[in-house]
Amino acid sequence: GISFIQPLAFGLWYCIVWPIHHSLIHTILAPLASLACPLTPIKEHRREDGGNFIMWSGQTTDAQQQQPASTDSDVNIAADVFGHTAHIDGLASKININSALAEVQTELAAIPDTEKVAVVQAQRLKPRLLDDEHVLQFLWAENFNAHDAARRLARYWNVRYKLFGPDKFCLPMTLKGALKDDSLALSRGYVQLLPETDTAGRAVVYIDWSSHEPSVGYSEESMHRVFWYMIHVAMEDFNVLQRGIVMLIYPQEARLDQFDHSLWNVISESCKKSLPLRWRSTHIVHPNRFFSIIHPVFMSSLPKDVQERVVVHSGTKMKVLANLLRYCLPWDRIPSE
Repeated sequence: GISFIQPLAFGLWYCIVWPIHHSLIHTILAPLASLACPLTPIKEHRREDGGNFIMWSGQTTDAQQQQPASTDSDVNIAADVFGHTAHIDGLASKININSALAEVQTELAAIPDTEKVAVVQAQRLKPRLLDDEHVLQFLWAENFNAHDAARRLARYWNVRYKLFGPDKFCLPMTLKGALKDDSLALSRGYVQLLPETDTAGRAVVYIDWSSHEPSVGYSEESMHRVFWYMIHVAMEDFNVLQRGIVMLIYPQEARLDQFDHSLWNVISESCKKSLPLRWRSTHIVHPNRFFSIIHPVFMSSLPKDVQERVVVHSGTKMKVLANLLRYCLPWDRIPSE
């Protein structure tokens, strides 16, 4: 009997259970991976809340090394995750803002027109949209690297044109402007900007995976526009432009089909390449049963250049709240449930 049951059990696991786990891993990991910067391993450290981890430092080109901005290092990654801001606060004092803005315009002029079609159209239709305040957002996002800021700005307008269309891409990023056709997706509460920053001054974007129900009639593009809207609301706080954002993801009540790989691909691409706001870390809170099963595989399979910016919090409610406090996320600034 045993010799028959063991192969049968293994066959059921291999044919049914493992494909589900494997699909879920790729659904979650691919978007998170695309949020990372190219990094190189440095050394092993001990995390402040216990356990070992690897710190990673950023690779830079010769041109980037000439910039006054600091690169991702083992110290800066830990600072980003735990909300320590000394390396950010000291950046502005080293920069000549007017000179940096002029450099961006020089770099932007050097980009071929075919790669900045939407920028050219926006400058023609609404030139005030690309004023110094707008350009400064991209400088903050790229640590005042003028070359990278100009290219991020060009990508931003190309994506904005594609996402909102020729009739809306120059409208104000408001509910009655560029978001006027997205009330259904907005009403789901899938993406929410919390009313207060964390104690490090970073905007907190709350994602409730269980609220994603495209079957009710909204498109992936509509929810993507809602995400853009939330980021633009966060950017109205100048301190957030400097401090960046953290994401708080709540997957506990989500079904497997609500882990939308395609949506997270486009959202993460926006965070990585076009939106002018730096992503500092992601916290996954109260993972559900599916996630808990694959948790060890999830953490070990994360790309090395992003794993130290993603933290999973599980356990009792009190334990999770205590852990979040270590990352500048106190209980009175995050959803209670």
